[in-house]
Amino acid sequence: MSPWSNERVAVGVGTREIVAGIRSRAPWRPGRRAFVADPLSIVIPDEQFGSETAMLDALQAALAATR
Repeated sequence: MSPWSNERVAVGVGTREIVAGIRSRAPWRPGRRAFVADPLSIVIPDEQFGSETAMLDALQAALAATR
C-alpha cells in the first residue's frame, strides 16, 4: 500500500529502468485496465548503470511521481 494514498503501488525493476504505477482496487478483469493511470517509467542513466545509488534514486523518483 502506498503511504500517500489508499491505493496499491506496483513497482517493476529492470536493468535500465524502474516502472511504478497505482493499481486499482477492483480486481482485474479482461478488457479492464489494471492501473488507475498509466505507469511511469524512470530510466537509469548509462553512466550510473549497475549502481545501487542509481537504482534507489530512480525508485525514489518513480514513487514520488505516483503521489
